[in-house]
This record gives sequence, C-alpha cells and structure tokens, in this order.
Amino acid sequence: MSSFRGLSIGISGLYANKRSLDTISHNIANSDNPLYVRQQALHADSRYSRISLTNYIGTGVDVQQIRQIRDEFLDTKVRKEASELGYWVSRSNVFDQVEGIVRELSEDAMQGLMDKFWGSWEEVYKTPGSQTARGLLRERAIEFVGSVNHMYTQLESLQFNLDNNIKNIVDEVNYLTNGIAELNTKIMSAEAMGVTANDYRDTRNGYLDRLSQIVKVDYYTSNNGAINVAVGGAHIVSDGIHREIEAKNNGSPFVDVFWKDTGEELLPERDLKSGELIGLLYARGYYGQESEITDTTEYKYIIPTMKKQLDEYVKGLSEAINEIHSTGKTLTGNTGIDFFVKQDPSNEHWAGNIKLNDVLDSLDEIAASESGDIGDGKIAEAIAKLRYTGIFNDGKTNPDNFYRDIITDFGIAGNEAITMSNAHEMVVNQIDDRRSSLSGVSLDEEMTEMIKFQHAYNANARLINAIDEMIEQIVNKMGIVGR
Repeated sequence: MSSFRGLSIGISGLYANKRSLDTISHNIANSDNPLYVRQQALHADSRYSRISLTNYIGTGVDVQQIRQIRDEFLDTKVRKEASELGYWVSRSNVFDQVEGIVRELSEDAMQGLMDKFWGSWEEVYKTPGSQTARGLLRERAIEFVGSVNHMYTQLESLQFNLDNNIKNIVDEVNYLTNGIAELNTKIMSAEAMGVTANDYRDTRNGYLDRLSQIVKVDYYTSNNGAINVAVGGAHIVSDGIHREIEAKNNGSPFVDVFWKDTGEELLPERDLKSGELIGLLYARGYYGQESEITDTTEYKYIIPTMKKQLDEYVKGLSEAINEIHSTGKTLTGNTGIDFFVKQDPSNEHWAGNIKLNDVLDSLDEIAASESGDIGDGKIAEAIAKLRYTGIFNDGKTNPDNFYRDIITDFGIAGNEAITMSNAHEMVVNQIDDRRSSLSGVSLDEEMTEMIKFQHAYNANARLINAIDEMIEQIVNKMGIVGR
C-alpha cells in the first residue's frame, strides 16, 4: 500500500509542477501585454493521511491557487495620482492650443503689429495731408482688426471643439463603466465555480486605471470579487450594474454632464473633483461666462478668461481712439466720425466684432486735424500718444503694458499647468515602475523558474518510474523460483 501511496504522491508532484510550467508559459506569452499581471502557482501540502492511531503521512502536494503578483496599495496610489495627472495634462494641452491660435501672444508678433499701427499715426501727424501716410495707416488698422477678430473667432471654435471632446469623453466613461460591470459579472460567475479569473481582473484593472484618469473615483472590492466604483459619492458601478452619464445641452450651446437616469447634474467641484473631464470643463468654460470672470490672472477658465482679456483690450483701445478721432476734422471738413465700429452693433463684444469704419474707405475721411487745416495733425498726434496713456484699469495702465500683462498672466498659468503635469507624470511613472517591477513579467526570472519546475517535474517522473519498477518486481517476480 505504501508503494501505491508513493505513486500517488509522485503523480501529485507531476501535476503541480505541470501547473507551474503552464503558468510560466502564460506569463511568457503575455510579456508584452501592458495590462497583464504576473501569475504564480502556489503549492501547498496535501492533507495528511493517518496510518495508525498516532502516525500520519503526507500525501503529496496540491496547487492551492494561481495568484496574481500585485500590490493593491500601489494600484490605489497610481489611480489617485492619475486623476490629478489627467486634470493638469488636459489643461496643459488647452494652453498649448490657445497659444497656437493666439499666435500674437508671442509678444513680438502682436507687439510688432501694434508698433507699426502706432507708428502710422505718428507719420500722419508729421504729414497729415499725405495720401501715402493715410493709406498706410488704413492698412495697419485693417491688419489689427483682422488679427484680433481671427483670434477671437478661433478661441470660440476651440471652445466648441472642447465641447465635442467632453461629449466623447463622457461616452468613454460609459464604455469603461459598462466594461467593468460586465467583467464583474464574468469574474463573479467564474470564481463562484472555483476558477480564478485573473485575466478578467487584468482587463478590469486596465479599465479602472483609465477611468481614474478621466474622473476621480472611489472603489472597493466586494467579497464576491466585484469592484464597485463611485463618482461623487454615488455608485456608477455596483457588481454587474452600471449607471450612465450623459453630456447634454441645458439652455446653452455647450453641454454639461448629468446622470442619465435621474437627470441630476454632476458638478465639477462637488462630484468630478479632478481628472481630464473637469480639466476640459474648466478650460472650455461656460457659454457667456466672460462677464462673470473677476480674476483674470488665475486662468481657471482658460478660454473665457482669454476672450475677456482680448475683448477688454480691443474695446478699450477702440473707444479711446474713437473718442479722440470723432472730435477731429477730415480733409473734407467732416467731423464726428468713429475710426472703429462694430460689425454687429447689437453685440456687446468688440473682439471678433470690430471693423474699420466703412467711411474711411476714402482716405480723406481720416480725421487728423483739430482745426481742419491740411497741415494740422494734432488729432493724429493725440491718438499716437494713447500708446503711453493710461486707458485701462481706471487710467493706471497704458495699452502696451495691458497687453504685456495678458501675456504674463497667460504665461504664468500655462507654465503652472506644464509644471504640475510634469510633476504628477513623474510621480505616476515612479509608482508605475514600482508596480511593473513587482507585477511585470521578467523573462529572465521566468526562465529560471521554468528550469526549476522542469527539474522538479523530471524528478517526480523518475520517482514514479522507480516505484513502478518496484511494483513490477513485487508483482511479477517475487515467489518465482528457478528462474
């Protein structure tokens, strides 16, 4: 009987080591899979068998479980940092796009244009009757109008593009939460049957990693193996059920984010808290928000703040020039003519809506004179001096300095976004490297383990052969005499 017991023990060793080799093979096959977590077959003593009242004997080895080598603490840390990273990366990307659109914010471009514009007024002051000087002034004014209108309309286009991005990212959230819920169902079903669903868990963790980058999530694992996920204190995934969110218009051309089943809005600071989604919402801002912004240095709402600053600059400049120009006299003796006008008078904004007065298609209608004399350029001189006159911030800031303040505030806010995104990216990479060093597949390590279990498998096979020979000796040869 002990020989048969030894045969059974050897077979258990063959089975256990084969399971370990199968697990190693699975690891190696998934070595390039970024979501895969290394697995390990855990061996444990089989139950002991009683051979007498006081003596027990081992019965071999069992494969207790195929476990994943992962640290849930590192998963939690990387997901917490991922939501912060997502927020700052989305802001950094929008700052980069705004800088590309408002190319004049590279100071030389816009400042160079304005240098020429102010210089043209000085030339008209010196030679107020010159058609050449007047023509050059008109061209410089058209350049200014075209530039600021282009900037403003491009900023508005970017807002609508970001609005579409918000819709897409809401769809992605629904896709991820649906995927997590479906995987919960598969994991619960498989593990209820005693099967370890490690590969399902890898895919689910990948979904959860991406979801945590989009929006701040809280989650916990139930005893049944399901991960339950909450956003803003409300479950978005519960076992095999998920709630959808939707991006819809709410009395505005821009969308807001709502729970689809209840219609309750998910507020950025209360519910979303951090992540790419809130970063996009803040960068896009809300429709018509420019008039509500009081702090133009923070750039929390990136595009509305830039639109407000640009509109204030164009409005202040236009009204100051018009105030002086309308008091001057043209070469034809006319007066009361505005230099700049709105394309749509009913629109309160100047940026994106400014144009050169159509009357000035005739160069003679540019009012450079105070007295009406052809050699009088006092009005042109007064307008040229506006460059150094405090017309912004209650008379404290001249146009050049106001524009430089826009550049400075935008640059500081943009640099903060880059610095913070780089800092959080570094932290995420550090944690992810630690996670990969623990959970990733090392081919060298797997080869070492493969050799170890291969030798163990061969040793068990030789043990079985030895016991087989012993049994054959007992069964076929014992008791036979004369041979």
